[in-house]
Amino acid sequence: MTLAAHCLRPLLGALLLLFALNLTGCRSLIFGQVNERAEMIEGLRVTREQLRLQARATINPITGGIIDTANEIMEQTDDPDVRLAAIKWKATAVPLYRETLFANNPKFAVLDTLALSYQMMDYFENGQGSDDFKSYAPIAYDCTKEIADTIREYMDSVTTTGDPGKARFVMREWASEHPIMGSLESRESIYEDASEISMELDMSIGAAVDAVVTTMDDLNYKIDVLSAQLPSQARWEMEILAYENLGPIDPEGVAERVDALLLDSQATLNQAEKTMANIPEMLTQERIAIMQDLEAKLDRSITALQAERQVIMRDLAGERKIVMDEVALNRIALTEDLNEQLRSVEQLLSSERRALVEDAEVMRQNLVNESFDELYVILLMASVYFTVMVFVVLWILDRRVWNRRAPAA
Repeated sequence: MTLAAHCLRPLLGALLLLFALNLTGCRSLIFGQVNERAEMIEGLRVTREQLRLQARATINPITGGIIDTANEIMEQTDDPDVRLAAIKWKATAVPLYRETLFANNPKFAVLDTLALSYQMMDYFENGQGSDDFKSYAPIAYDCTKEIADTIREYMDSVTTTGDPGKARFVMREWASEHPIMGSLESRESIYEDASEISMELDMSIGAAVDAVVTTMDDLNYKIDVLSAQLPSQARWEMEILAYENLGPIDPEGVAERVDALLLDSQATLNQAEKTMANIPEMLTQERIAIMQDLEAKLDRSITALQAERQVIMRDLAGERKIVMDEVALNRIALTEDLNEQLRSVEQLLSSERRALVEDAEVMRQNLVNESFDELYVILLMASVYFTVMVFVVLWILDRRVWNRRAPAA
């Protein structure tokens, strides 16, 4: 594979990235997913939009500082290994900082940028960067430390307490636990531990999984930054390929060859611009096709739901008829059972009434018999008393009256 093919690969990759970014932004407009929120962020004196703008505003100063420091190292050294390490550093660190600062969640963008700075400080102090940059590692370390200081100062200025020491401590500890092993591309992001970091910083879990879609302003600014840095990025990649494949080359000669290759690729860039100009029309047609497909699916869904509703209503009607039949049968059975119970009660009452009448008749006869017996006793006693009284009267008459009359005769 020729050197020109190696150089065109990053250009084509960048063009595909631009196309994907434009597609993402247009999709946000088509489906209405953009939801910019201006509420105050918990623990900060700024709104989400203000923090977002500040994060975006620091992209060029941070990446520019990295580029200047790498160029300074390249000017000061004649060591090809150090020059190659400096080129790789700016070719890798610039996209890393650009991606961290363009994160959807601005609060996590600032925290991740601070964590990246800490990781890079450790990388140049004790990691692979110390070996690659040799005696020039402190220069790169000072650059990343200055970036971390800038982020810390901004955090000091926007926090409500004025003391974001906890966030700095958490990011410092996390960076120590997740060092950059090997190349900078292997760097881990705090988003992998977003939930734990949110709870440790007393942030809501929703902040860790914020799904705010990239706004059009962010998208346009990201495209502008990427477009401005794309030639430099392509040039760095080609310089890396030249160093790795051809060995140390005079910088002026490399620059001339790079410029020639960039001129040769201008036709490709022009063709890409034409393709990108046709993207809005393509997206419009795609949107129309998607809407038509959605309408057709919606119609099919409504038809299926109506048919299902009819089936359910029929099933309900059948179930209702079965229930009503069962209720009617239960009512008939209950009526018959009640009638049977009523007849049993009537028979029981009738038998009890007859028994009561019979008992009353017996009691009446006994009462009459007892009354006659008592009357008989009374009459007997009266007869005895009358007889005794007769005898007593006769005796008295005999003794008093009849006996006195007898001598006189």
